[in-house]
Amino acid sequence: MLVKDGLCYVVFDNLRYLALFDEQLLDKQLLDERTAMQDGQHALVELIGGHGKDYEDIAYDRVARRFYVLIEAQPYGAQFMATVEEYDEQFRMVSSMPLDFPLVRPNKGLEGLTCIRRDGKTHLLGLCEGNRCKAGSAGRTPGGGRIQIFVNGADRWTRVGTIRLPETLRFRDYSGLSVAEDRIAVVSQESSALWVGQFAAESWKLADEGTIYRFPRDEAGKKLYCNVEGVSWVAHDRVVIVSDRAKTRTQPKRCRAKDESIGIFTIPGLPEATIGARTHAAATDQRRNASPFAVPAVRGLFQQRVSGDDALLRLAQLRFAQAGLAAEVYAGTPDELDWILAFAPAHPELPVVHLDRRIDVLDERGAAVVADFATRFVGRVAGLVVHDKPAMADRVPDVVAALRALGGRPERPQVFLEYAAGMELERFAEIGEGLRDVEGVSLCIDSGHVGIKLARVRFAKRHDGLALRTLSPADPRLPALIEDVQAAVDSALPAVLELTRTLGGFGKTVHFHLHDGHPLIPGLSDHFSFLTRVPIPFVHDGRCSLPPLYGPTGLAQILRTAVESCGADRASITLEIHQAEGRLPLGDAAELFGHWRDLTNAERMNYWLSVIAQNHELAIDALVSA
Repeated sequence: MLVKDGLCYVVFDNLRYLALFDEQLLDKQLLDERTAMQDGQHALVELIGGHGKDYEDIAYDRVARRFYVLIEAQPYGAQFMATVEEYDEQFRMVSSMPLDFPLVRPNKGLEGLTCIRRDGKTHLLGLCEGNRCKAGSAGRTPGGGRIQIFVNGADRWTRVGTIRLPETLRFRDYSGLSVAEDRIAVVSQESSALWVGQFAAESWKLADEGTIYRFPRDEAGKKLYCNVEGVSWVAHDRVVIVSDRAKTRTQPKRCRAKDESIGIFTIPGLPEATIGARTHAAATDQRRNASPFAVPAVRGLFQQRVSGDDALLRLAQLRFAQAGLAAEVYAGTPDELDWILAFAPAHPELPVVHLDRRIDVLDERGAAVVADFATRFVGRVAGLVVHDKPAMADRVPDVVAALRALGGRPERPQVFLEYAAGMELERFAEIGEGLRDVEGVSLCIDSGHVGIKLARVRFAKRHDGLALRTLSPADPRLPALIEDVQAAVDSALPAVLELTRTLGGFGKTVHFHLHDGHPLIPGLSDHFSFLTRVPIPFVHDGRCSLPPLYGPTGLAQILRTAVESCGADRASITLEIHQAEGRLPLGDAAELFGHWRDLTNAERMNYWLSVIAQNHELAIDALVSA
């Protein structure tokens, strides 16, 4: 079981459904045509595409926005392993992979599952049912509780470690676990008890032997909660448990009173959680109380970057789903948008659309094109991005009027005017000021466009007559100018942060195109990864390379400022990275290209998608740790 955002999710070993319980249940839009039953405040929701039975536990990754459902054991060749089915927030299966830990028997596998994010990676913690992960009498011999740690691999969840529960924990079996911040809870069915422990800082090790709490007994001291099957934290001193059906042939009648039920228990004697205390990891199936804001979704550029057929977009669909990325797509016509939306990954956040850069909202025909897109794609896309134009800097009132005419219709996608032509930032902000009282229209900050523009202006002030765009890494003048070049580059981040604070103050959704670059890069100087460095033929600051405009640290500052200034619900973020050249073997996606003879472009596409995913991890880590 799992408690997330006030809802209790329960899986079954004999049904393909999730049960949900909460007073907020009827407000959930997910429970529409796929709701199999509604009875007051309870409902069943179908798990689409999965195995359909033998489910033991459920966990949630709040960063990737994925549910993970545990199947205790399945055959893999001559051995058995547990399986984890991954679902999106519409409960559609995204993947199914084994937990790489061989089991002795199919009915003595992994019983509990929880999700923790640490060092930028999603970790699944699987609780062995038997002591020392064994079956039979050895598994019932107390003192050998084990939790296996897994990370996502190419075709399976790879085991990377083991947590040993204290030998003083004398449970005969283990049936569920939950982690919240540094607190860990484990329940036992046979022992009818709860163990609460704490992780040591920055470690998978336990801080102490923890405390055991027995579930209520009857007057004779006999067990009433005979079938506790799952547990989830709901507060620092409170847990929810779920009980399985009593075994009528082998268990006494008193066990039936509490079977197939949910119980809420307050744990006596637990100290208040220390606000702001740093813990070793974040349990991603619980809210991060230490975070001052929610984590907004992050989009990535979704397009076919190289020549080939639709298999390339299916590859992008797969990689976006695996990363938990929402999409921003390019489209010049409604037909083109219809086509690419058919491949866009399923995600709670609708795609944003970057329209043709030639569209000018000051032109009646251009404004009509934007209005047509907004009307035709209501409910299918979240926003439409159009570029500004050089002439707009001298026609701010006209620009405001044209955008206001496109707004005022909250049912339509938002229209964002992107900073692209290099106008003064103050003039761009004036446009935002003129839109603050109209719904549906706002601005888009492009980190590369702003950064390159500001760096060139800053350099020109110090070197009249020498344009930064005329320099390159191989220019013999560069060693003498490098300090001024990097000082100009350093001016980019403060400008982006200040513009973000200004636009965020208008109380509107602000869209961000985030990418990195450097003015010394020939040709297109931006739309690079935030991990890019620029090679140079001499040593500067101990390296033969230069840092980009922002790097990971700058990206983190932009994201934090965006959420603090706009709010998590009004910061719309896209990683608009498309300059990444390399090849990466297809791995689990090879079957998509079985009809291809030459995999060069498929591997080039796969490499670019890996760069997007890598930067997505940087972005999410920055948002979560802020």
